[in-house]
Amino acid sequence: MHCVDGEAGMTVALHDQPAERLSAEPPWHAGPVGFFTPAWPVGESASGIATYTELMSAALRRMRVPVCVLTHRLAGDCGDGFVRRVGDDGGWMMRLADSLGGRIWPDSWWIRRWGRQIAAAAERLRREGGLTLLEMEESFGTAAFVARRTEAAVVVRLHGPWVVVGRAQGVSEDERFWRRVEAEGEGLKAAAAVTAPSADVLRRVREHYGLELKGAAVIPNPAPPVDERRRWRLEQCERGRVVFVGRFDRCKGADVLLDAFGKVLRRRPGAKLTFVGPDGGLMEDGRTWHLEEYARRRLGNGADAVENKGRQSLGGVNELRRRGNVVVVCSRYETFGLTAVEAMAMGCPLVATAVGGLREIVEDGTSGLLCPAEDAEGLAEGMLRVMEDDELARRLGEGAAAACQSRFDADVLARRMVEVYGGVVGGVTNPETRSPKE
Repeated sequence: MHCVDGEAGMTVALHDQPAERLSAEPPWHAGPVGFFTPAWPVGESASGIATYTELMSAALRRMRVPVCVLTHRLAGDCGDGFVRRVGDDGGWMMRLADSLGGRIWPDSWWIRRWGRQIAAAAERLRREGGLTLLEMEESFGTAAFVARRTEAAVVVRLHGPWVVVGRAQGVSEDERFWRRVEAEGEGLKAAAAVTAPSADVLRRVREHYGLELKGAAVIPNPAPPVDERRRWRLEQCERGRVVFVGRFDRCKGADVLLDAFGKVLRRRPGAKLTFVGPDGGLMEDGRTWHLEEYARRRLGNGADAVENKGRQSLGGVNELRRRGNVVVVCSRYETFGLTAVEAMAMGCPLVATAVGGLREIVEDGTSGLLCPAEDAEGLAEGMLRVMEDDELARRLGEGAAAACQSRFDADVLARRMVEVYGGVVGGVTNPETRSPKE
């Protein structure tokens, strides 16, 4: 397939795609599968959706399932040509319409426009290349606009429904909040199917909207493959260093982590804390705090032990994880917890909060340690246990890597996806579309 910027001039040959480790008998008998991701490639934004899309699309192609990726923000070239940027500026008339529409309908103009752009690209691919199914996130209810404008089956993937994630971020539940929640519900109703990375987020969405979501399935997100030689090793780590990968915000529990780290410093004055990720600011006391000033506020001189690495490539993140004595995921909520799975794939000793999908990922005492959310004392105790018990650290790291290999392998999860999506579009023989027990 040729990569074309915009929505015109598309010449497609979606079935002409290279694949490694091809299966002898491809189980997929329908047309191409599409994924929508806000940005491409991985590293263009701090988006777990891009990472998920890269891993799953590669695994599907290894199974000879033709794949296309649609994105609004494309950096660089299209690789071997299966990625497409949707939308264009539309000239001066569209820019004028955007200016006026954004002022008159600030909450809906861009969502409608993005929905129309995605739908136009999907429908053109369906007509010219046989696109059968498009998977996209639930955000802002854009899926409802897309589903009404294309004959391809639209599947909603619950990456971060606002009724759950917005609350975890502590946003005001005002009229704007509820408009977004309602719009996402409309997207769920319009979808041909719904998949979720964890049973917890699927249950919460069902309960809030009162929707049965027949045929909905739990398909965990895949873990990136890690060469065993590149995994964490106790003898190579920096003792007493804590590594946190994620946004500096309330949802990711950054405030709780700083409080917990303060308690660690009292027992281990030489401890260090590395923050890796974007600093979007944390709302507290009516203002937005950024990492350096917030750390100084909570830790005083202890803030000198906090290192802010900002955004990093996956390779850079993994190098920092390797340096750590313990990796921490302390979110108030996670639909899944990709950063936890990435750390586990590296064989890192992990301390995580027992919330959402993290409870389904981490087996307490085997592949990590779990502690209650918003519990700085419990989080500090978990970090100190790992720092002070080498045997525990090794055992947790080995258990984490083994769990990733058996439960979060992309090829295994791609086969599950083929079964589920085949049931939606009739693309597999004897499809198995039942959801795993929740």
